[in-house]
Parts: sequence; structure tokens; C-alpha cells
Amino acid sequence: FRGAWRDELREHLLEGQLINDGFFRKESVERLLTEHDHRKADHSYPLWSLLILELFLEGENAEL
Repeated sequence: FRGAWRDELREHLLEGQLINDGFFRKESVERLLTEHDHRKADHSYPLWSLLILELFLEGENAEL
């Protein structure tokens, strides 16, 4: 998530339904992303989980 997927990950997680619907605070998700980007911590697994959930929600609403 520090390479080719970085920008797409940030877009989905910071502007997606999980934030807009109030499931997560934008500041908290942004902190995870920043710590991961700056190599202060490896948040690969939680970021992956959030991305999969976000993509699932986007897909669910696309069919409604």
C-alpha cells in the first residue's frame, strides 16, 4: 500500500462510505494511513480489511 495502490487506497478509505456513513472517524483512518506511509507501523492487515469492506459496500450500493 506504499506503492501503486497508495493513492487509490487513500481515496477509497478517506472519501468512501465507511467515513461518510460514520462507521469510522476520518482522523483515525488518516492516522493509520500516515503511520503506514511513513513506516512508523505496518498497518497492512487493517488497511486491507478496511479496503475490502469499503469495496464491498460500494458494490452493494451500486446494485441498489
